[in-house]
Amino acid sequence: MKLTTISEQKEVRQANALTEARFEMTATELDLFFYLLGLLKRDNPTKKHQISITELQKITGKEYKYSQLRESTEKMGSRMYEYVRENGNLLQVWIFSSCEYISGHGIIEVELSDKITPFLFDLKEQFTSFRLYAALKMSSKYAKRIYAMLSQWKDIGIWRTSIEDLKIRLKLFDPKGREAEQYKQISQLKGFVLDPAIEQINEYSELKVSYELIKKGRSFTEIEFKIDLQNPKVIINIDFSQDPKEQRCAQNLEEIGIKRNDLLEQIAKNEDLRQKTFKWYHDWKLGKFGKVSNPAGLLLKTLGLV
Repeated sequence: MKLTTISEQKEVRQANALTEARFEMTATELDLFFYLLGLLKRDNPTKKHQISITELQKITGKEYKYSQLRESTEKMGSRMYEYVRENGNLLQVWIFSSCEYISGHGIIEVELSDKITPFLFDLKEQFTSFRLYAALKMSSKYAKRIYAMLSQWKDIGIWRTSIEDLKIRLKLFDPKGREAEQYKQISQLKGFVLDPAIEQINEYSELKVSYELIKKGRSFTEIEFKIDLQNPKVIINIDFSQDPKEQRCAQNLEEIGIKRNDLLEQIAKNEDLRQKTFKWYHDWKLGKFGKVSNPAGLLLKTLGLV
């Protein structure tokens, strides 16, 4: 049985709607979901995929028991995500339509539901990209989720949000009051969620993150994350002096469709053009420009290079 293997430097994508959604997954469920993202081929969207537990265990260094996996896929299959469409319709989607455990092979064959596929495949805009191996190496479920959230803002270098909104996303707080709030004390939130998550993100990922809690009156109400890059991966034959921001800019430009070395070097090595590119790229992923048929041309026009 031939299986798809995953490269160590692979970046995966998920729709911003999933990055920003309110849900809770265990670390095992997130491992399965992120590994699944690594199997997807954008140019060949298929519904059935085979998750190799042997390979997953090699990547994560964990050992997964059959009962643990069975419970995880059961919960993932029943978990619902809500998304408000542009026309105002409320869409409720589930990840799997089926999961089959292939006896004797250490494989789970999952079949994606019809409605989830646009959130996983058709991601030309409004998506978050992050490194698969980094996400899988983290043991904390909060580190995995916060890493994906911070990856949405890594090209800007800063993300400020309310503590309430962060807790809502992590399902630590229910704004409708149906579930008890977790980690009410800021010391608990720091000790059990934020500090362990940031430590693992800094250890395993390409991000270097710090945060500051911001007070309004006597209470902490907001959190500001500062996001830098570390350990860049050289992807093209231009000497960027191992500058992580130049490397990231070059990656963004190639993803947009700009591949000429002279343009890559001109933009990535110019601080003003680089910052404008990061801002443009971020807005493009958020869909602020609407449907763009030629993103490379639009960016070059914005930068005044055409």
